[in-house]
Amino acid sequence: AFLLPPDPTRPLWADESAAQRTVEASTTQARLEENWRPDFTHKETRALAHREHRVRIIQKVHSVCLEWRGLPLYSNLRTLCIHARWGGALPVGNLSGLAALEIYAGFHHDRVIPWMKEDFEIPDALRSFSSLRSLTLNCINVAYLPAWFAELPLLEFKYNANSTVEIRFQGGRTFREPFCAWYDDEHALPRSLEAVFFGHCTEPGNLGCVRQLPRLRALGTGAFRSCPPWLHELESLRHVTAYCAGLLEWVPKLRNMRIEAIDFDVDQLGYDEDDFLDGLDDFLVNTRCGESLREISLAGNELTVLPESFRGLSITHLDLDRQKISDLPEWIGNLPLVVLKLDDNPVATLPESLSFVTSLRVLVLDGTNLSGPLEETPGDVIIVRSTGNTRYQAIPLAEAAEEIARCDVILRRLSMALPELRFKLNSSYANEDEQMTWWHAACGVDWTDPAFYTSRAT
Repeated sequence: AFLLPPDPTRPLWADESAAQRTVEASTTQARLEENWRPDFTHKETRALAHREHRVRIIQKVHSVCLEWRGLPLYSNLRTLCIHARWGGALPVGNLSGLAALEIYAGFHHDRVIPWMKEDFEIPDALRSFSSLRSLTLNCINVAYLPAWFAELPLLEFKYNANSTVEIRFQGGRTFREPFCAWYDDEHALPRSLEAVFFGHCTEPGNLGCVRQLPRLRALGTGAFRSCPPWLHELESLRHVTAYCAGLLEWVPKLRNMRIEAIDFDVDQLGYDEDDFLDGLDDFLVNTRCGESLREISLAGNELTVLPESFRGLSITHLDLDRQKISDLPEWIGNLPLVVLKLDDNPVATLPESLSFVTSLRVLVLDGTNLSGPLEETPGDVIIVRSTGNTRYQAIPLAEAAEEIARCDVILRRLSMALPELRFKLNSSYANEDEQMTWWHAACGVDWTDPAFYTSRAT
């Protein structure tokens, strides 16, 4: 889509002559600027280098596209991600093998979002994509869905509107996503759908559009807070992501369903901790949901203790990211955990019982009082430790020998007891593709090694 400017009047699949003109024009402009190189300032030189790099990319993509056009009807293409401006230019009939399509318009942090004023129309071309199983509409406002949309053979549908809460941008403008009637239309979505996810910034009416989906297994409720009274009718539902849902409002329905995975991020808003923990007891203790639950995330709820309601459950994946838990009870070792996420908690030690959880494979500890070093700026390496009440102490690595020794005893003892366990101990702004992420005692590298927190590692 970046071969040509995002002009909605021109087709995405440009003919060879149009693509060639784009490449030649960019190359000619770069050559003209090259003649001025001796007089360039440092800033201008960087601008020229950027343009030359862009031209090389255009030429490379141009060569790929020429080869692409030689393929029979793009039949080998399985996934495609394009900008919304190109949506109407999809080649009808030429993407018969396409299985996954994402159409996007932008991101919430963009300062200028002109398309927020526009409603996106679902391209008619989708009707010819007989192999399409996954459709993602990202940062797009869709006012209505055509009647034929319900006939698509989709298994997964993801929709993230531009904004459902008021956001003030530079210049004082405020935008808000308009209500869309299809949110509550029980016949708007294909009955073949098994997964429907609304984005965190989308408030999908009363969720009526999913009520008549007999095969629905996974549901992301977006910014929807109240539980629909008919939720129990979705007997196939197994995975719920309720980003803004109020736990106490959802408990009466969910407790009697066979939910296997649930994500209640930041849902404690408006509750004190005792009420929230009581709600978890009602949700999980001696209930149908408690028997079936295998994965739970409570990230961002700022709990100070591990909920007692987890005791005796068969949880394999537990996400306690961004809490205020400093101590873990010994009974956590009775859970059949495979993944345990404790990042951004003031945890300073680990219970001995974890050494007997032979199923445990992943333990995330970055942002805790057991985490590894962090390179705050080049050459400035620190260890960050919580001192309570959201206060933190940055210890220069050269002065952290005692703290490193304390953590090393805890980490190595657990790693030796569970040789298949992998630890994530470091948070870093470095390129994760160029640094090590997972540590264990037999990996041959110390957990304080620069390989874990810089991008200069090989």
